Amino acid sequence: MAPQVEVRTNYGILLMISVKLKTPENVDVVGIKLIDGTISSFEFFKKNNTCLYELPPGDAGKMLMIAGDYILIDAKGNEWLSSDIEFFNV
Repeated sequence: MAPQVEVRTNYGILLMISVKLKTPENVDVVGIKLIDGTISSFEFFKKNNTCLYELPPGDAGKMLMIAGDYILIDAKGNEWLSSDIEFFNV
């Protein structure tokens, strides 16, 4: 099992596991689409059924959400719904 890391949130410090997301085709997920159409880097953490996306300070809160899903970008430039990627990885 991967080691837990401390993640600072609005709710305090949580111990979570850092996860490198991959698509079902085994391609690295490298970014998350923002509301202005740009792509931001992010880190993904999980603990039990809780998932957390941590973005650079200027990008936090600007993630594009469509029907409850974030739009994730893989290393080939393909877009994926966050729920599909989370289901595959978590």
